[in-house]
Amino acid sequence: MAFFDTLTSKSKDVAKKAKELAEVTSLNSQISSKESEIKNIYREIGKVIYENKATWKEVDLGEQFAKIEGIEEQIAKLKADILAVKGSKLCTQCGAEIAADVKFCPKCGAQAPQAPEEPKEIVVEATEIVEEKPAEEQETSEE
Repeated sequence: MAFFDTLTSKSKDVAKKAKELAEVTSLNSQISSKESEIKNIYREIGKVIYENKATWKEVDLGEQFAKIEGIEEQIAKLKADILAVKGSKLCTQCGAEIAADVKFCPKCGAQAPQAPEEPKEIVVEATEIVEEKPAEEQETSEE
């Protein structure tokens, strides 16, 4: 029976890895698509500058720059999602990909960034019991 338990465990591991690989592949595909968008905007910027070569310093490219910055933010989010799927994080010192649960980077030895702790629920218990007086007693004590 231990053989079948081991086999079941291994098949679950393989299925988990396959799912992880599919998610990472999908995210990498999205990153490639975003990088293509940036390249198209670069071409657009070049074309606008070339067409206005006499006055290119006066051309307003703020919209294109904003698009590029927005796409770069999306790419950064997708890369963070890939790390989360893999159960990894980046070393803040050398940039190496490291396991999420390590305390020090195995490549450079720097202390690894720790995930922020979830806020803990605070439970407050009443320590004093206040007895309410019946309405009749309250009226007489106020007079």
